[in-house]
Amino acid sequence: PPVTTPSTLPMNLPPSPLDIGQALASTFEILRRRFGLFLVLSLMSSLLIWAVVFGVIMFLSALVVGAVSALFRTGTINDLPGAIAVILVLFVVAMLVSAVIQVKANGMLTLLAHETALGRRPDFPALLAGTRSIVARTLVLILAVVAASAVMMGLFLMVGGLTAGGTATNTGSSPYAGLIVAIALLTLVLWVAAVVFGVRWLYLCQGLAIEGRDGFRALGSSWRLTRNQFWRTLGWYLVAAIGLSVVLSLCSTLAGPLLVLASQSLGLGDPNVTGLTGVLGALYVLLLAAAQALTSAAIAIYVR
Repeated sequence: PPVTTPSTLPMNLPPSPLDIGQALASTFEILRRRFGLFLVLSLMSSLLIWAVVFGVIMFLSALVVGAVSALFRTGTINDLPGAIAVILVLFVVAMLVSAVIQVKANGMLTLLAHETALGRRPDFPALLAGTRSIVARTLVLILAVVAASAVMMGLFLMVGGLTAGGTATNTGSSPYAGLIVAIALLTLVLWVAAVVFGVRWLYLCQGLAIEGRDGFRALGSSWRLTRNQFWRTLGWYLVAAIGLSVVLSLCSTLAGPLLVLASQSLGLGDPNVTGLTGVLGALYVLLLAAAQALTSAAIAIYVR
């Protein structure tokens, strides 16, 4: 059911299949119509995820430094299992919270793009209500992805810990060379699988947010939509992703002078310009975050 009643004229989209020019033009038209709301949704989710990840990284950095220092000081790995367990727990928590935020935000962006194309103007509460159960419907998928990621993280930590232990005890890392090679090969296989399944499941969010399907039914719907269309889907996605990456790089280059000015003012050592340094640095980060948010919104609209 519609989130709101039509308040503007629906977009005059050509019949499917669209060519790339038509898809890009419709993407920017949808973004233009609700520019502010798209920016707020993308920026808000990005900042929340950054806050979670940054907090975990800071804590993990201190934990890893302490564990490695103890390792080289005592020459034993007794403290490593506990450190690895704590790292994995924090990694799982950060992944889980970030995934929930991302699923909710992507669902709201997809629903907003769909409603905007139909000439409707849903507000923030309407989008929240329209995606009320989206996390519950994808919870099993989220847990599966987090569990798989935790297993891979655990393998990497184990290899790193064993290698560091061999170095610290002067036994060398050669006994673990085979394990390291196996992990590297497994990583390559998983990377290829991630590309294949990522393309075949590209329309997962459409099934969740627009059609109201549960996670597995949405995966099945996307799989059917991309049947015999793998290379076309991948090519279209890469065109938009590469183009938006170029735009993001240009924004970073244009905002670069702010960072230069911040560095120069910091180098003066004058306490009177400390506030200016902070303002310039914050402005630089905000501009990049806004550019990143807009590119994320554009990708969500384009895939819709």
